[in-house]
Amino acid sequence: MLGEVLILGAGVSGLATLEYLNTQGTSEVSSYTLVGGKESLSLKKLPQTNVDGRIVLGTDEIPDPVRGDLYDIAVVSPGISPYSEIFQAAQKKSKRIISEVELAYLELPIRWIGITGTNGKTTTTTLVAHMLNEMGSFAIAAGNIGLPLTSLVAKFKQDFDEAKKRADCEKSETFYAFSNGRYEAVVTDEKQEGASEEFPDAFPWIVAELSSYQLENTFLFHPKIACLLNVAPDHLAWHKGFENYRSAKAKIFQNLEKTDYCVVDIDDESTLEIARSLQEAGKTVFVVSSRPEEIFVNFFQGKTDASNLKNAAYLDPDTKHLNLVLEGAHYDIGEAAAFPLKGEHNVRNMLAALSLVSIATRNTSRFKEMPAQNFADALAKALKSCPALPHRIEEVATIDGVTFVNDSKATNYASTLVALKALSNESKVLLFGGKEKGIELTKDILDALGSECEAIVCFGEAGKRCQAELEAFFEREPGEAGEIQKESKSKNKISASKRPEIYGASNLEEAVSTAEKLAKKLRASCILLSPGFSSFDEFSSFEERGDAFNKIVYGLKNKDTKSQKKTDKPMS
Repeated sequence: MLGEVLILGAGVSGLATLEYLNTQGTSEVSSYTLVGGKESLSLKKLPQTNVDGRIVLGTDEIPDPVRGDLYDIAVVSPGISPYSEIFQAAQKKSKRIISEVELAYLELPIRWIGITGTNGKTTTTTLVAHMLNEMGSFAIAAGNIGLPLTSLVAKFKQDFDEAKKRADCEKSETFYAFSNGRYEAVVTDEKQEGASEEFPDAFPWIVAELSSYQLENTFLFHPKIACLLNVAPDHLAWHKGFENYRSAKAKIFQNLEKTDYCVVDIDDESTLEIARSLQEAGKTVFVVSSRPEEIFVNFFQGKTDASNLKNAAYLDPDTKHLNLVLEGAHYDIGEAAAFPLKGEHNVRNMLAALSLVSIATRNTSRFKEMPAQNFADALAKALKSCPALPHRIEEVATIDGVTFVNDSKATNYASTLVALKALSNESKVLLFGGKEKGIELTKDILDALGSECEAIVCFGEAGKRCQAELEAFFEREPGEAGEIQKESKSKNKISASKRPEIYGASNLEEAVSTAEKLAKKLRASCILLSPGFSSFDEFSSFEERGDAFNKIVYGLKNKDTKSQKKTDKPMS
């Protein structure tokens, strides 16, 4: 019984929660109130339902519950910070506040794989769901990747409740509220002797991409396998600092038991520390690294080597093969270059995906008795069939010798640095900017921008601030948008001792136009959209920003094609 429910936020997850509650009826939900917040827009009329409901928009004020003194539960959308006025107001009128992820898990505690990290979440989540389906398991990618988790609950909960009664599941959990707002898990159904070890085939693996926002308000969320890819400064204003942000990411592991798996990429110092703390806490840690020396020297502190490694995935430095070790058994997956995803960052994503999929499938009836090489071949075949994702270092078109690359998914500095490294052999004009986050451009970022870029065009809400910081760092005179004035002394990729040209643009279209002129003047081989900021100043999502970039580029391509046809027309 959920009782009286408060929903905070009228975005995708808020509306998905509303839709789910409408399916439950008065036996589960006595009433609901959706508060959209000050910035919320108008919604359609209240959905048809037997549940008492109301929608309040355009305000952060929280109305009193319909019946009791406090809401039994408040479900908060991921965009709402715990430090915001609306959250604080809801906290005073609710017994407890949880995320949509927590609600979905508590309603459907079946087979969960949780994946988080600053970068690479969507790629890894997509890889895992695709590979599991290719290998005969039923898997659905959901969460931050786009499909709200509560939308899965309505689809599978009835079957789960029936299976629970038959004790086909190991256990199920419920929760109870207390006057001080605390709540705890209580096992309601222990597995009966002789019950099935595996979930029925009708139940999917829920492969959940989880942001720090979504994890912040989880307390009982308990995936069977959880993965942390990396942690770099991002969303610091929302979390009020890096340590809070990192702690939110680490919450993905908080309820895992010894029989569960904590998969951690330890190539980052922050994630290495988390992996060590998990090991010290007695949890089962599966380490991932594109640099295997990190595993032996940094994580195990030289106390183990490949011969007695138990759970790890790594890139062999000599053969460049992807290697997997699961419960001491070794699997050679094949040469990294043979797989469709390129770049060091994708090597790490593939290693993480292989880890998660192998854990989920190796002991199933289909693969349990399979020889090691056959299992490795099955993993390799599934990985090779994975399609590349759009807006991630995606080549759009080549026009007059200049390749346009769409990396709109780069919504933080770390992602931009990954793209620059992946294209290190190209001379680049970078499109940089978007929604202001207020995160300083540190010296290491500025150095990388200088050494990797012939020119940088700053655009959007953050454009002026970034342009000013870049000009101050490189001691350059500002360039006016669209007016390319200076002559380049070098026609090759600049060295770290040289300085990029820096220009400003008010929006993406103007930035592309400026970059095109710069690329011609500097004879650059690549124009890279890798903004380092979110898209919400000009667009509704990074996908919309990427699509807009592609449309602009295709327009230039068509213009170039028409121009060539005119030039090639024979004279009469």
